[in-house]
Amino acid sequence: MQHTMRHILMADVIESGKKPPAVVQQGLREIVETVNASWGGRILSPLTITLGDEFQGVVDSLHTGVELIFAFERLRLALRQPFELRFVYLYGVVETPLNPERAHGMLGDGLTSARERLTRKQRNRPRFEVVVKDEWQDRLFRDLFTIIESISDRWSIRDYGLIHDLVTMDKIASIAKLHGKQANQIYRRRQTLQTVEYRTMRDLLLEIAKRWDEK
Repeated sequence: MQHTMRHILMADVIESGKKPPAVVQQGLREIVETVNASWGGRILSPLTITLGDEFQGVVDSLHTGVELIFAFERLRLALRQPFELRFVYLYGVVETPLNPERAHGMLGDGLTSARERLTRKQRNRPRFEVVVKDEWQDRLFRDLFTIIESISDRWSIRDYGLIHDLVTMDKIASIAKLHGKQANQIYRRRQTLQTVEYRTMRDLLLEIAKRWDEK
């Protein structure tokens, strides 16, 4: 039996039981299908919804795993989904061959550990957990994602459309025109929503992930 280190990504919908099941299932399926279609070449075993409110898959690198976390967050904003996702990325052992069609039927300590982290009962669990089995690196990812979470937790669904544009577009004038606002209004909202700080942390996390892959 193979013992191969893999880049495992899992996520679930936070407090899904408090939301209409059809809304959660349809929204999650739409996001997962979009990500699989857009990132197929870098997803080794497709992100697969294993239950109604969670998914798992295997990707080709830590950088891809972190990119996908932010891709899911962007899509959630763009589609104004009324739920949040909790992510676990873990670099660990998968003992069975990868299933290129669906992320089902695979075994290994990495998958077990990732699922335990995703489902553990603990108050104030982080929404973003990245584990590469290096104490310093894991702490760095934890601290930076804590900043990401502290910013995004204050966002309201009524602002998701504007926030999406602020984290994906650079020109304030274009964003203002898109939303029928004055540029100075968008500048103030950008400051209040802390999207510059969010983008800075996002870019830093992606750069760290890229350097980890290259070592």
